[in-house]
Amino acid sequence: MRKSTYLASISYDQSTRTMTVVFTDGAKIAYHGVSYRTYYSVANAESPGEKFSELVKDDYRFTILRQSFVES
Repeated sequence: MRKSTYLASISYDQSTRTMTVVFTDGAKIAYHGVSYRTYYSVANAESPGEKFSELVKDDYRFTILRQSFVES
């Protein structure tokens, strides 16, 4: 994955079609039902954060694994 100011890392479990995203603020969220093609598009995008927002953010069911470290 290219450097991103929004995403710290992403990983993918093909057996469960789950993309796990760690954000730069420390939050960790698992997105369910994501295709490998979508994961690959985000991971290899010129701007991974922008591609994530376009393809994943509001379109998949998710589970919060860890809250943000940043206080509101």
